[in-house]
Amino acid sequence: MIKILLLLTSIAIVNGVYQEIEVKGQLQCKDKPISNLTVQLREEDIFSVNFLNETKTDKDGYFILSGGDYEYSRIDPFIEFTYTCPPNIKSSVHDKKIFYVPNDVFEIYRHYSSYYYDFGKLELSRILKRINFT
Repeated sequence: MIKILLLLTSIAIVNGVYQEIEVKGQLQCKDKPISNLTVQLREEDIFSVNFLNETKTDKDGYFILSGGDYEYSRIDPFIEFTYTCPPNIKSSVHDKKIFYVPNDVFEIYRHYSSYYYDFGKLELSRILKRINFT
């Protein structure tokens, strides 16, 4: 029994703790849903960014994503997608949108390793390139 406990402890020390998150929301441009848009769930580390999952918005602009990673500290997840709003404007590399999950989500669930966040309705015609909800 002690050997098993030591083995599990050493695995946690080497790999960190597995943490997961589920996010959802709706994407709109000029109050119209954005359908079939690829949305990625990513997680930022000190030296890299990890891909966690990917989906496409449904006909009403809704998405739901979940994913996880092993970390020594709390995960730093965000969603990322590329879209020009309004769509009749010439697209550019600046159309990549990044939305971080707010820090208070992790304070609420401090003692758990599974998190949830609803971005709600995101109206892209009013949003800049990168948003932190902190």
